[in-house]
Amino acid sequence: MIEYYEHIDDYIDGRLSSEARQAFEDAMKTDASLKLAVENYMDAAKLSEGLLEMDIMETINNFKNKSQEKIDYSTSKSKKWLWFVLLATVLALSIFWYINDKESTLHQNQILATYIRPNDDDATKSMDTIGMTTFQKGKYFFQLNRFEESEEWLKKFVSTEKDKNLLSEGYYWLGAAQLEQWELDDAEKAWSQSHEAEAVKNVKLLKHQ
Repeated sequence: MIEYYEHIDDYIDGRLSSEARQAFEDAMKTDASLKLAVENYMDAAKLSEGLLEMDIMETINNFKNKSQEKIDYSTSKSKKWLWFVLLATVLALSIFWYINDKESTLHQNQILATYIRPNDDDATKSMDTIGMTTFQKGKYFFQLNRFEESEEWLKKFVSTEKDKNLLSEGYYWLGAAQLEQWELDDAEKAWSQSHEAEAVKNVKLLKHQ
């Protein structure tokens, strides 16, 4: 299993292969903590760079104005101060990430528990997908909680379907599959193209989150 947290700097700096980058971005869709860590990475890096620059400038000034003995003493104190601030920063960011991740998870769970979820008990009566239409496959995988595969088939369905009623129903299911993967913008867009009463209510739910 890939330890994505160890590769945040590689992702930020663009050192990942296209396949690894796609896997990393897919992981962020389902791991709120990873996404938050990436979003705050640059701020933490800039802060660390700023503190390091301050330390360097202080050392240079000490060379100009003090004796070598005082320089060594001041530099030592400066480095201790720098490490103290860095540790305090890391601790503060860790607490911030923990609190925000906890709130984000609670918020996400609340939305997932509140939205009107489509259901078709007949969708999984068959043991395989042979002979199923793209819409049936989309519902089949949704009922099995295999939302990525469900989204793939539902996208194929809505891209070719001409019947307005079936198309409306398809967008309702597609939005649900996307929400289950916490793709909020895509879910809202899909539901906005459906006239199903449940889809309309789900759009209002997302707009008031």
